[in-house]
Amino acid sequence: MEKVESGFLPSQISREKSNDAVSVCSELQTMDSYATPESTPRRSASSRLKDHFIGATPLQKRLESVRKLTSFVPPSPQRKIPQCSQLQEDVDPQKVAFLLHKQWTLYSLTPLYKFSYTNLKEYSKFLSAFIVAEKQKGLAVEVGEDLNIKVIFSTLLGMKGTQRDPDAFLVQFGRQEPGTNAEIKEYAAGYNVKFDMYSKIFVNGDDAHPLWKWMKTHPKGRGILGNAIKWNFTKFLIDKNGCVVKRYGPMEEPQILSKSQLPSENREGKVLWTGWFCCIFGDSLLETVSEDFTCLPLFLANGAETNTALIGTWFQKTFDCHFSPLAINAFNLSWMAAMWTACKMDHYVATTEFLWSVPCSPQSLDISYAIHPEDAKALWDSVHKVPGEVTQEEVDLFMDCLCSHFHRHFKIHLSATRLVRVSTSVASAHTNGKIKILCHKYLIGVLAYLTELAIFQIE
Repeated sequence: MEKVESGFLPSQISREKSNDAVSVCSELQTMDSYATPESTPRRSASSRLKDHFIGATPLQKRLESVRKLTSFVPPSPQRKIPQCSQLQEDVDPQKVAFLLHKQWTLYSLTPLYKFSYTNLKEYSKFLSAFIVAEKQKGLAVEVGEDLNIKVIFSTLLGMKGTQRDPDAFLVQFGRQEPGTNAEIKEYAAGYNVKFDMYSKIFVNGDDAHPLWKWMKTHPKGRGILGNAIKWNFTKFLIDKNGCVVKRYGPMEEPQILSKSQLPSENREGKVLWTGWFCCIFGDSLLETVSEDFTCLPLFLANGAETNTALIGTWFQKTFDCHFSPLAINAFNLSWMAAMWTACKMDHYVATTEFLWSVPCSPQSLDISYAIHPEDAKALWDSVHKVPGEVTQEEVDLFMDCLCSHFHRHFKIHLSATRLVRVSTSVASAHTNGKIKILCHKYLIGVLAYLTELAIFQIE
């Protein structure tokens, strides 16, 4: 990887094939990707994930027919610079901190039918049971396994743009297990366990018990796909001379399948998946639906895609809604870059960075363009005209200045490439639908634009 720096703005170009990047770019036709709203959006999640979700239900088809009767409203040519919402002051600081600095996958979500905030505890139980049932299909399972599944619904009070916006809520899915040896013994006694039990120990890693380390490295104790213990009820048969005779997998008699859990110091267990639903300044969607629907068009997930698909399926079956990966294109990224650069920061925690993709064969090239955040802010201030607002003209001019500066130093036309990622001290976003929010002060402002994109995709 080669780095090149310029005099005006600290910039860098990263080449996966450094000898070809400049020549390839100069031969490409110009296609102004960041200034074209009609540029083809890139799906924000794996196409496999979409296959898990259910198609439009009768109620959703009726809802769509209602929307078709409403006038089409294109994206606004001007937007307000993100500001700190007074309502955000009511949000639990610990929950806000939990949402920051995590990579979230974005989805749009049609309104939830007959959803009630008073039934969150019941939803937790129903979703837990659903997850257990889905994960145990066709399998004999460990006794008491269902008690290790835990789903928690909780509201995010204050996470809204106006009082009219529905309350955001958080869903967490994980496993819990007894903590101390006494708790484990008490837990097992509930299932009439009579055999001798030993203290819980580590079976993998540097802290693994010496016995398990020895059994796993014995010639007849090695696993098929590596020596690590990956499942509960892995068994070793040892003869009278103390030699390992055979290693039995969890699916061999008795047929029991359950993912192993490393001992946790936290009795609440490990959170495996988190998702949250919100609506920030969602008036355009709220006005089109009846009171039977709860509008939370923006859904953010962190965790395995299989869990996202599983939980999404339950929501679709229960509330007659539909999830879709939220498309973010280069045009959206240019707006994000301008709005986030315009935000006043007490201190900067990251450089302002852009990533352009060069469409070439057989392997694409990436150009990384890093700028000191204060220089980026100075450039924005020089093109910004209307206080408190960002216009399309200003966004175009801001991006044009960046591209012109880059061309002046490196003779590469960035307009012939495609913008795929923007990173600032406020947040970072990628065309694959991944986002990471870094600044709590502008959390509501970032979510407001994402809500707008989600509503636009739904309509």
